[in-house]
Amino acid sequence: MLEGSESIVTNYILFTDNFYGNKDNIFDVTAENLYSEVLNTTKSSRATIAKVKKKYKKDKQGFLDIYNEVKGKYSFVSTDKIDKEIDERCKILFKKAGVNGVTYYKRIEELLKHITFEVMEHINDKKSYSISYEEMITCAEDICSRFTDQYMLPIYSEFKKLNKIDFYDLKIAKSREYKQLLACKMPQNMIETHLQYGSYYQNICYGYLELNKTGKIRDIETTTFENFEYVKFILQKKGNDSPWLRLDEIKKQPNSYADSDQIKYGSGIYLTREDEKEHQISWEDEDNAEP
Repeated sequence: MLEGSESIVTNYILFTDNFYGNKDNIFDVTAENLYSEVLNTTKSSRATIAKVKKKYKKDKQGFLDIYNEVKGKYSFVSTDKIDKEIDERCKILFKKAGVNGVTYYKRIEELLKHITFEVMEHINDKKSYSISYEEMITCAEDICSRFTDQYMLPIYSEFKKLNKIDFYDLKIAKSREYKQLLACKMPQNMIETHLQYGSYYQNICYGYLELNKTGKIRDIETTTFENFEYVKFILQKKGNDSPWLRLDEIKKQPNSYADSDQIKYGSGIYLTREDEKEHQISWEDEDNAEP
């Protein structure tokens, strides 16, 4: 369909890793046999093969010409050095020589996540996905601006889409973070959002740890805990302390060390975890917990 459109395609490359054992057998089926298969399809009109049938059922020669055009532009690449290939292709795009190695590879990882997100979105919309050279350059520049040696800022909406919370996972269901959020009596979708805040923050923490930016993590978490202590004191002083108000009010407090609201919110959720010793937060104190 693409070759028969107004788009100009110079190469079709099937790129794979040797690990998967894929074979170069796409054109083992002859043009004649493939045309017969297309004409005999009974798949719905939304299927690609049905669209090809509609376009070429009265134009066999046009189909055969397109088949040969694609075959002439096609190449199969299988390698056991895929990481080196990616590194070689990305070193200019992501300015490898000018940043810490951790930052450079985080940029590549962010590109992969972005492409994965876009592919999933297009699959949901039943559309194909492609990215132009200009769009790739713009995307790379955006990633470079968000991933530096000083800070890392993944796109939250994409992270959220790619990191769904599975409430059937016992590790989540038994976690202190989840139980503390349950005490806030929020609907399930809001609990999921807050758990994603925590996951988002944790992901960013790993990046800072790799960059040895432990001081930034300490500043974020110390400020979040101090905000919690202040909120708890004020609510108790006013006589209206509750799990939900603790959570709601702490989100309103400033934290200049956090580079986004989602990081600020996430640090609060992260500090409710079981193995947090120094700055553990509780929306509901254990001695006040409902049975």
